[in-house]
Amino acid sequence: MAEHNDSKDKAIERKIIVQYEFKSNNIPINVSVVKIKGEFVPIYEVSISNISKTTEFILEKIRQEFHL
Repeated sequence: MAEHNDSKDKAIERKIIVQYEFKSNNIPINVSVVKIKGEFVPIYEVSISNISKTTEFILEKIRQEFHL
């Protein structure tokens, strides 16, 4: 019998409050502040577009270890 996961079946209602970008050590950082239905406070989503070769290597090892 297959498991049913409701969280994957429902679209998450989210609204972007603000987005901005800044640089830290000359690396662009993107930040989005979003309001997600059911969450008490806004969520900050941070993405780093550039990663070093060392970080990329470590992330790949983690992916392999957890079969992601």
